[in-house]
Order: sequence, then structure tokens, then C-alpha cells
Amino acid sequence: MTETIGALEYASRGLPVFPVYPPGKGATGCFCSNKDCQSPAKHPWSKFAPHGSKDATTDVEQVTEWWRRAPNANVGVATGGVAHLVVLDVDPDKGGAESLRDLELEHGRLPLTPTVLTGGGGEHYYFRAPEGEVITNSASNLGPGLDVRGRGGYVVAPPSVHRSGGVYEWQAGAGLDEVEIAPLPDWLLALVRESVQRTRTDTVAQPGADLIEGQRNNALASLAGTMRRRGFTHAAIEAALLAENAERCNPPLADDEVRKIAASVARYAPEGAPSGGYAAPPAYDPTLAPAWAPGGDEEGAQGDAPPAVRQVAAVDGASFILDAPLEVAAIWGNGNEVLWARGETLMILAPQGLGKTTVAQQIALCRIGRRSQFLGYPIEPSEGKVLYLASDRPSQARRSFARMVTEEDREALRERLLVWPGPLPFDLAKEPTALAQFAASLGARTIIVDSLKDVALDLAKDETGSRVNAAFQTCLAAGIELLVLNHPRKALQNAKGEPTVVSLDDSYGSTWITAGMGSVIALAGKAGDLVLDVHHLKAPLEQLHPFRVTHDPDRGTTTATERPDLRTFMEQHPEGITAKQAAQVLSETDSPSRNDVEKARRKLRSLVERGHVVEIEGRSGGSGGGTETRWRNRNNNVKSVHESVHAGGRTRSVHGAFTDEHDSVNADSESVHGAFTDDTPPSVHAHHPLSIERGVSDAPVVNDQDSNSEMTPGQRVLALEAAVKDLAEEAGWPALAYRPGHEVAEGEEAWLKWLPKAPAGQLTQVYDLLTGRAD
Repeated sequence: MTETIGALEYASRGLPVFPVYPPGKGATGCFCSNKDCQSPAKHPWSKFAPHGSKDATTDVEQVTEWWRRAPNANVGVATGGVAHLVVLDVDPDKGGAESLRDLELEHGRLPLTPTVLTGGGGEHYYFRAPEGEVITNSASNLGPGLDVRGRGGYVVAPPSVHRSGGVYEWQAGAGLDEVEIAPLPDWLLALVRESVQRTRTDTVAQPGADLIEGQRNNALASLAGTMRRRGFTHAAIEAALLAENAERCNPPLADDEVRKIAASVARYAPEGAPSGGYAAPPAYDPTLAPAWAPGGDEEGAQGDAPPAVRQVAAVDGASFILDAPLEVAAIWGNGNEVLWARGETLMILAPQGLGKTTVAQQIALCRIGRRSQFLGYPIEPSEGKVLYLASDRPSQARRSFARMVTEEDREALRERLLVWPGPLPFDLAKEPTALAQFAASLGARTIIVDSLKDVALDLAKDETGSRVNAAFQTCLAAGIELLVLNHPRKALQNAKGEPTVVSLDDSYGSTWITAGMGSVIALAGKAGDLVLDVHHLKAPLEQLHPFRVTHDPDRGTTTATERPDLRTFMEQHPEGITAKQAAQVLSETDSPSRNDVEKARRKLRSLVERGHVVEIEGRSGGSGGGTETRWRNRNNNVKSVHESVHAGGRTRSVHGAFTDEHDSVNADSESVHGAFTDDTPPSVHAHHPLSIERGVSDAPVVNDQDSNSEMTPGQRVLALEAAVKDLAEEAGWPALAYRPGHEVAEGEEAWLKWLPKAPAGQLTQVYDLLTGRAD
């Protein structure tokens, strides 16, 4: 579990982390089990970080959840970004030690800074880049064996394990907790800048040379294009690209990404092919900037992704449905409460005078890294620049922005924010691809449209709406995120002049526009109101219950009033709460609707899935009457239980939690055998058979300051269940599934399903094994 300690420490210090595959068995030495793995024990764990270092976070709760589910994961630390982290990677096998020595002889020694001794025998030197300086990744540009990891990159950090068995560790006297991360030395910064300039003049490596980040996609696409023009088939192109990727790309691209390049190019007709067959239109060339763009190719596109409209190719159904992660990556949100999801457009809907612009600008400041959260939810920084389309009253937008920033924000505003004051030089509905090309030419990866009515005419027409939706989807396909402000089609007030609840149907424009949105948030109130209600009309995951916000016009800030918190409410009701009670809390009404109750039930179940809450299933009628399903905090174990179990002359103590609701269990004695997985903690021998004969006739005593009552057998079983579950998780053993008849199934889901059905004897046996008390 030391990896968890390391990951949490980095996150607490502001260094974003994500899980990386650990070493594993097999020829490649990687846990991913891919027989063709080209980066064993060094590449992102796709289940948890499907977007690689882009999924890195400093959120302690998320980091804890990742390593709870994958306790043996290596630790990836993202470089670049808001942490401004730059790592010099010295690979002695490629001459890195000699190259660094030569540079230090010429320019002086590197300053004292946190230094990692890698599991493969190399070194990682951690530095901070200057504010506003964008350092890109490079391989051997400074000399053989000297790589630089910056924007869009990552390194494997202690206490990770190398495929060779070596452990990543901090150099004595140069640990992260011993010295501060030093600024990148001026001489090294100058060399990095020079190497970047050289790379730009030749974005494709020389024949036979390694293809580094920034070169790989272009080189493989060029090879594929040459082969296609000469008549090679899709299969031949794909095979050639996979071989070239494995041999020359450093590090290699994912095989799926290489296959996408091959599939995209194969859609073109070969030279001399008869007309009439389908061929894709020419890809957008980012070097040919549109006439209205103020310059050519800008820094801003991340990694190897071209800053332009990407070609979309058909994929097989199994890959599309089964291989993609089910988790929603949040731009703005936390867990299942997502207001803006990556790859989906967010719309903020409100009448005039309610502060749409104020809200959007605060989100923009988060996206450029000047703030970290808004309305109580974190917002991740944009990977490239943010383009703010101030098409609606730009002078007012400027004054609004000015309230929120100071001179300290100047550098970030200059480097990270672009503003287009006034109308766009094209009609979005007439040129659906223009917006993506426009943003790409400026290096922008986030667009904020203020507002929709100013970028397209005749929005109420379905034809216009479908074209606007196509424009937005084109941006998303190009990796450009969108936030759109819009007005309702009429004043939303009742006969008394009071504001009414906004709905999707109230949005101005064709329904095709809102149909294409991933999330829609509405502000409700009267013009000039400082206190507004927020309604989540359309959600990527869970629909948030309405909540209230307050504008501060002097500071240009918006804050959420304290919202009801279910877990706090559960602490006050340790016996558990029903879905209706949860709905009463969340909707702040004594008579919640059926829809409110169902939303609350979904909220409770999501808390169960995230490990915060325990669900106690109810029972249907009968002579004793039925009981409703209830939920309680997992760590709010109401009463401490001390159960004396006599077996073979020994007395064992079991501490746990219980409620008053559980079927009684009659088990005078039980004999249980079982086996365990390879993930068994060191204190327990794997596949260790054990037989326990246990009497349960004695009622245990409840140890509680306020009570001294006895428990029923059913209560003892529930107490054991909670204790075993907590112990297993603390031991990093979530994959255990223990069943009768020596049957062991892996997976946390099976483990959780088994617990409520387990007889008391089996629960006691597992408890003893986990605590090391077994024979």
C-alpha cells in the first residue's frame, strides 16, 4: 500500500497523479497482459486513466479511490500544466550520464532539486518552469539519453516498481520532502528553447531516427499516405504502421491510435482509382491558416494531436461499446455530480440580467488555471488556450472580467486567454467546420460562446439548428471543448411577475441545439437579482438537485449557498435513512415528488458504489411487517460490538457495526473451508484451508457508552459483515470473493455480493484470517 502514500503525498503537494500499470508476469513484464506491450510498467492504466496524463488529478478523494481499487498501481506524475513541472530524464543506457556531464562542465552543475533514482538505473531531476513558459516533451534533443518531460507528459514516481524489479526511490538528501523543487536553470531553459525551435523546423524525424512526441502522428500519417497513393490495402498499411510504431516511436503510440491513423488514410481512393467510390475529403491542413486568423500554427495543441479537425473513421461495435471506459471525465464536477463533461458541450441558459456572462467568465478563469473550483465543484484547466467569443456587448464583457482579476493575473491572461471581441467573421450555420478550424489555428482547446444568438442567424429554424449542432460536434471531434451561453425564448414569469422554473423547451432556437448538448444549466430569477436558483436541466450523469447561488457584483464572484449534504444528515441518523428522507433533504420539501425520490435513490446508490455509504436491503411484508431499504454512512458504525466467540478454548474479539434490521441466523456450529486469491496480504497464506467449529449460542454484549443491550444473532452477523468489509478494504483486499465449496471468484463486485449472504461462521473465518488470528 506504499504506492497510495506516495500518490496522496504528490497530490497534496499540487502534483497531479494517475495510476500506471505495475509490473506483471509474462514476456513483457507488464500487468496489462498485452503481449505486444512496448512500455511495460510505464504506461497509464487504461481502466482508471483512459486519457493518460490528461486524467491526472490532485483530488485526494479521487486518488484514494483509484489506489483503493488498484493498490499495486505504479504512480504516474503529470508534467507541465498548472504545476509547471519539468523533469529532466537521464537514461544511462543511451549515454545520458555522459551527456549531462558534458553539459555541466560547460554550463555549471544542476542546482539541488528533488531527484529520483529510477528502477531502471536512471535519474529524474524535478524542476519548475517559469510562469507562462510552455515546455514541451523531447527525446535526446539536449544530447543522447537526455529527455525532457513537460506539457502533456509524465514520469513514473516513487515508490513504483520497474519491470526489472528495481524500485523508484528518492535520492538521499534530495527527496521531495527534503528540498524544494528548484526553478529550471537559465542555461538549461535556453537549451530547451533552442531544441524546441529546431524541432519546429523539422517536425518529422530524419529517416531511421527515433520518432518522439510531436513527430509520431505526422510521420505515421505521411507513411500511410504514401502507401495508399501507391495502392496498398488497409491491412497492409495498418501492419506497416504498427511495425514502425514499435520500432521507431519513443514512446510508442497506443495500437488503437495507430489503427485509427491507418483506417483514416485508407478511406482515400488510391491514385488512379476509378471514380465513384467513397473517399474522405482532404484533412484540414493546420499550416494553411484561414485568411481571418491572426497567424499560423500556434503552440497550444497537446501531445501529438493536430490542432485541427480530426478525421472520423468507423470502428467495430465491440471496441466502441465494450472497450471504452464507462466513467465520465469531468471538466467541471466531482464523482457522479458532473456539470460539464469532457467531450460534451455545456449550455448555460438564463434571461438577461441574471449573470450568465459573470458565471462563464469565472469558469474561464478556472480553465486558464487562475482558480481551481466554482460553486463547490473543481474545474480542470484547459489543455490549450481558452478562446472567449465576446460577441454580445464586448465592452460590457470586458468590464465584467476586470472585476475578477488583478495585475497578478496579467501573465496568465496574456498566455492562456484569447478574446474575440464582436461578431465572428463567418456565419456558423453556413460554415459548420469554420469554428473548429478557427480555434485550432489560434491554439485554443476551449471555446466559450457569449452568446449563441450572435454567432448564427435564424436559430429557430431546424435547418439552422442542425448545422449549429454539427459545428459544435465538429469542435468536439477535434478535441475542442465548448461552453455556450443562451437566452430563453420568452420572459419566464408567472402572472404575478415571479420567476418560473426554466425547462429545455424554453431555450431559444431549434430543439436540435439543446439535443446536442451534454449538459444544460439554467439560472432562474428576476433581472438584477443577486440571489438565484440553479436548475440542472440535462446532465451527463446524475442530475443535481436545484440549489441557490449569490452574486457579488463588486468582486464579480458567484458562490453557492450551503447545500444539503446527505452524509452529514446520515451522521445524525445512524440507524440509516430511506430514499424518501433523502429526497426531503435534497429537495428541501416535506412532500417530495416521485421523481425527487428516484433521484435521491440514485444519489444514494452512487454513494454506495463510491464506498461512502452502506445499503441495508429491506424486506417485504409477513407476520412481522416489512421494512424499507435504508442507507447509512459506512464509517458511521453506530455501536461498537464486542463478540466473544469460543472455538477450541480461544476467545476472539470482533469489532464492527450493526443495525436493528437483519434476518436472524441459526447456526449452532459450522465447518467452513476456503481458498484465497494471489492478492492475499503477507500475514495470510494463499490457498490456506481452514476449518473452524464455532458455537454462537452466547449473545455478545454491546459496548456503547450509552447502552448495554444484547444483540440478536442477526445483529451479530451484520456487525461481522461490516467489520470484515472494512478490514478487507484497509488491507487492500477488495478483489477477494469467498464462497462455499472452495470456489473463489475475483472482483470487488462478487466480494460485495457475497458478504450479505455469508453465514456467521464464514464471516468469522475471514475476519480471523484478515487479522492474522487464524491457525
